[in-house]
Amino acid sequence: MLKITNISKSFAIFKAVDNVSLQLDAGEWRILFGPSGCGKTTLLRLISGLEIPDQGSIHLGEQEVSGAGWAVPPWERGIGLVFQEAALWPHMRVEENIAFGMHRISKADRLDILQQILEKTGVAELRRKFPQQLSGGQARRVALARALAAQPDYLLLDEPLTNLDESAAAELLDLIKGSARDSNAAMLYVTHNRQEAEILGAPIIKMQQGHLLTD
Repeated sequence: MLKITNISKSFAIFKAVDNVSLQLDAGEWRILFGPSGCGKTTLLRLISGLEIPDQGSIHLGEQEVSGAGWAVPPWERGIGLVFQEAALWPHMRVEENIAFGMHRISKADRLDILQQILEKTGVAELRRKFPQQLSGGQARRVALARALAAQPDYLLLDEPLTNLDESAAAELLDLIKGSARDSNAAMLYVTHNRQEAEILGAPIIKMQQGHLLTD
């Protein structure tokens, strides 16, 4: 279970996230929907541990992982994060990028799981390529594969279809749905695109000016 309680985060005088509370149960999906600049990305960064809150707390299961002025590092949270850009390590081949976050998995199981993820996400033939040799759609598939390879309990996706053409976006969205369902990870999917939200079919949480809106 992900539980966010009264979280706030400011940058100088700008309050990006303002007293937000949210709960996401195991295997549950939610769409975080709102215009650019409303605080969606900052909230995901707080959940993942990439930002430290000014106030409030974040729990993953029974463990408190963030509080005012402190945060457990991202790699200790059991979270898979997919950014707006693929954000792959340019000096690593595809298979190395995917395996990078598999430290929670025993060495004996890593090769088998890596092969399963390569095949599931359709990038097995790309395993020896470097990121600069990939198309935009291929790079996003690899980014999703990297997030899934760690077998996360929570999957956070921040506008993962940005700048993809219609065909590549549709394929990746279908892959995200299937992968999240198969992994049983709780998923928080950030978008400002109403069509994406409708296709995923998960309950929508609206965000505006740092606040979550209630109907």
